[in-house]
Amino acid sequence: MDVPHLASERVRRASVLIELGRYEQALAACDEALALAPTSVEAHVARSRACIALKRYRDAERAAREALSHAPRDWFAQFLVARSAMLASEPARAIPLFLATLELAPRDAITHVYLGACQQDVGERSAARASVERALELAPNDTTVLTNAARVFTEQGEALTGEKLVLRALHHSPNDGKYLRLLAWIRGRAGKDVQSEMVAREAVRAEPNSAQGWWTLGLAEWRLQRLETATRALIEALRLRPKDVDIVYDLANVLWRQGRTVEALDVVSHGLTVAERDARLEGLRDAITRDPKRFL
Repeated sequence: MDVPHLASERVRRASVLIELGRYEQALAACDEALALAPTSVEAHVARSRACIALKRYRDAERAAREALSHAPRDWFAQFLVARSAMLASEPARAIPLFLATLELAPRDAITHVYLGACQQDVGERSAARASVERALELAPNDTTVLTNAARVFTEQGEALTGEKLVLRALHHSPNDGKYLRLLAWIRGRAGKDVQSEMVAREAVRAEPNSAQGWWTLGLAEWRLQRLETATRALIEALRLRPKDVDIVYDLANVLWRQGRTVEALDVVSHGLTVAERDARLEGLRDAITRDPKRFL
């Protein structure tokens, strides 16, 4: 039996399954490969990619670090370590990991733009700007670079620049829901509330099963003081993502502003079953109970 060949075949199968979005099956193929070849860098890397897609970020980082233990200069394995930390909402920890990636692959634009996003998250504004500008120099038409740079520029108060960048991304994929949601968010940050709402509706039409899309639409409607339609959109968002306490918080607030305090408290109670000691939800519950007519 040609064990290395069988292991490589399982890794190739895992890669195909990842591209098809069949991540659990991809993990199984990786495990089969690793049973045959425990030191296979490619199998550990594929496992990390599948775990990231399944939002199992700790497992993804462990797999990528295992790949690095066998190939210390594998830049993509190092990138996956950094990306896992970033997706686990640990930007401060991700920054040195992305910097380590750039030592191995200094011209990788995606690493530069993710580094910039993390630097922005921790308040390193000048460094963030330099990182995303470098990413744009290296890959001016890459949609991942364009959209992440757009977010950083917008958060730095340059919504017009952010809008231009995301429109360039939409030129490549005009019906992509995530780009439309980003454009709606940017226009909302720029005070273009009517345009924000219109684009948010396009995003929902493009991806009707996206909780993020309905949430974006609900917030746009809220800014326009269309509280009933905002409520409907946020209810749909919560139906699609019932454990998201941020959606819970926004929906409860919109209900409260309509005088629907009993419903608002029910929504808050639901949120507190998911996150028992969420200080923000507890504060909202107490505020509604104390004075139903005085909004936060």
